[in-house]
Amino acid sequence: MKPHAQEAEVLRLLLVYSCISISDIIAWADQKIMEDPNPSGELIEISITEASNRSAMLSNLSQLAEGADIFAAIRSALGRIHDAASTLSPEELADLAKSLNNIALENRQNLPADLSFLLGLGDKFSHAVADAPDELPALSQEFLGNLKKFQGAA
Repeated sequence: MKPHAQEAEVLRLLLVYSCISISDIIAWADQKIMEDPNPSGELIEISITEASNRSAMLSNLSQLAEGADIFAAIRSALGRIHDAASTLSPEELADLAKSLNNIALENRQNLPADLSFLLGLGDKFSHAVADAPDELPALSQEFLGNLKKFQGAA
């Protein structure tokens, strides 16, 4: 695995879910470059990415994150995602749940037990939004409770 790959994957996830700014990622890259006498080209690319170019930053982070452990990155990101999610409306929370559900589905063959709560979230929230809006508050609280378990994960 490349140096900084794991951190880059966490940062990529946080950016996907709008839990970190591009400026913060650039500052992270700048710090790593100052600490490393031979920084990688990928790290330099992250450092010089325009703060307004989200798609370029996601692409650059993906390149640096190659080989990272997606499950470790998800665990590290979920606590920060919880903090952001706790301010979302039930409908916005449903969109987040569906997106996390998709990541779980893409990796379901090797999905660790502690992340299994992500599976089925999309269907549960879709059903609640479309057919049972009175179930949204309880479903949202359950989802937030599961995310909260990852606060402080590194």
